[in-house]
Amino acid sequence: FYWDGAPKLDKLINRYFVDESAATLALQSGDIDFTYVGADIAAEFEGNDDFEIFSGPSFVTNLYNFNYNREAWQDKRVRQAMMYGIDRQSIIDDVFNGTAEATPCNDPYSTFWPADANYYEYDPAKAKELLAEAAADGIDITAGSYDIPTYYSGQLPKDILTVMQANLADIGVNANPLFMDVPSWRVKVDDNGDFDF
Repeated sequence: FYWDGAPKLDKLINRYFVDESAATLALQSGDIDFTYVGADIAAEFEGNDDFEIFSGPSFVTNLYNFNYNREAWQDKRVRQAMMYGIDRQSIIDDVFNGTAEATPCNDPYSTFWPADANYYEYDPAKAKELLAEAAADGIDITAGSYDIPTYYSGQLPKDILTVMQANLADIGVNANPLFMDVPSWRVKVDDNGDFDF
């Protein structure tokens, strides 16, 4: 059974590329028929009749997860401080060129967002206040260094993590992005649980 009729394609091949540039070159050469690209790359295809641009929500969430096996992340104030300490609107405006939306939770569908959800608007003063409260109770994350392992290696995630790293440094948190290949990431994160967030 199919929803809305049988597929109109005999098969679909999904290929993964190391980065957005490689995928774009494959699209331009005709090796692939479709790819997702960021707003800056999509703008290069505007007005080119050989390509059709589909824009709108991707329903893909970009997020980070805390490793709750680490004591620091068990404190709600610390997690909230991290949220207040990252200027998501700046990332949306400057990195995504305004083509993304901040969400109050991991669900990309606004239908399911709680009406009273906290959007954690950028507030570094509030972030520092929460971190100070946690530190007074023995949870001081400003004394350490925290790794952010990711298997996303394109320019977009690098730009996002650069902004996040700078924002977190402003509230006293030393975060280190680790760009890894997928098998190494799986061993580090999935198999060993060796990550901070």
